[in-house]
Amino acid sequence: MLPKFCQTFYWDKLFLKCHIQLNQLWVLMQCSLISGYFHDFTEEQTMMLKVFPSDDLGSMAHDRKKE
Repeated sequence: MLPKFCQTFYWDKLFLKCHIQLNQLWVLMQCSLISGYFHDFTEEQTMMLKVFPSDDLGSMAHDRKKE
């Protein structure tokens, strides 16, 4: 009975270790994807500021508050 318990414990521990490593890999893969989203967002924001100067954006927000 005890050897079977030890074997089961070993496999559970091994499964948990592999599962944690796979999750860490998944998180690392997601980090690059998330950083790509932020990179795209900052590029879009920079483009908006080039097209609409910050004074124009502020006045547009102020006009919306009046309505």
